[in-house]
Amino acid sequence: GYAAPFNPRGAEFVLREQGSGATFFAPLDTDPRIWFSGTHAFAQTFCLPSDMPLGTYDVFLNLPDPEITLFDNPFYSIRLANDNIWEAATGYNDLGHSITVDNGTNGLTCSSETAFSSHSIYAPSTGDLAIKIMLEGPYNSSTMLLDDALRSQGFLTGAYAIDNAVLALTGNDAVVDVVTVEVRDAVTPTSILASVEAILQRDGDVVALDGTSALRFEGLPEKEYYISVQHRNHLGIMTLTSIYWDRNGLVLDFTDGSQATYGTNAQVNINGVWALHSGDANGDGTNNAADRSQTWNERNTSGLLDADVNMDGNVNAADRSVTWNKRNLVEQLL
Repeated sequence: GYAAPFNPRGAEFVLREQGSGATFFAPLDTDPRIWFSGTHAFAQTFCLPSDMPLGTYDVFLNLPDPEITLFDNPFYSIRLANDNIWEAATGYNDLGHSITVDNGTNGLTCSSETAFSSHSIYAPSTGDLAIKIMLEGPYNSSTMLLDDALRSQGFLTGAYAIDNAVLALTGNDAVVDVVTVEVRDAVTPTSILASVEAILQRDGDVVALDGTSALRFEGLPEKEYYISVQHRNHLGIMTLTSIYWDRNGLVLDFTDGSQATYGTNAQVNINGVWALHSGDANGDGTNNAADRSQTWNERNTSGLLDADVNMDGNVNAADRSVTWNKRNLVEQLL
């Protein structure tokens, strides 16, 4: 006999390339709880992603348990009673059909259709990302904190999508500036899969623009990634290797030497605290004469300025000295 499931249940089509095993998922706009006995039909239009490899794909129906800890456990997937369709290793039901993706079907632009993706919406995503960094420019060796001169002088107001109440915070959680956190592919680290602007606080914590929330990247599947951090006038850094990031989250502290960085001389050691190199006044990833020229051209100005490499709110001789003393350094990113 047959009975519809009582509890919520995922439902998705799965396309798997016969040669490479590349797999793509698309959620079904239907609820298995109303699949009662008899014929049940529904119509839905799907779109193939532009980067989908060419080939022949087998078509499966997957009815996984929506609980993230059980999603990829085939023992908790629903097995249909039809003969010879169950794939025990994956928990998929083989629908006995295949489709061919060729040059005529690949590269289409999706609009309102349901798009296939390499990541199932039911699969567990990565958890919170906690990062700590220091910037050489505003680092204060006496307090072992970053100075927040740009915030205290009002230069950050209106510059970023940060609420004034957050900018009013003082102490260790005061806003220093904004950095960009990037998630890079483990195989091709030059490929940036996702990026987000985030607040850098005085104690080095990197948080969401609301000033309190941890960083989250929705839809990223659990696997290995490179993580990089960039700032507008400091040289960016990246993890030495790809790191496995699961639903429990990831903690990276680039300040105490516990997290190795890619490349050579990627950070500067200030009395035992590691910090991103200052001096990249034009933000091109290299400290050279062009940066010194920029500090000269913007001399005697104040505000949120890239040439203000020590981030005290003013462009002057001190910034020119930094660009000279930090010359010939190159950002250690792929």
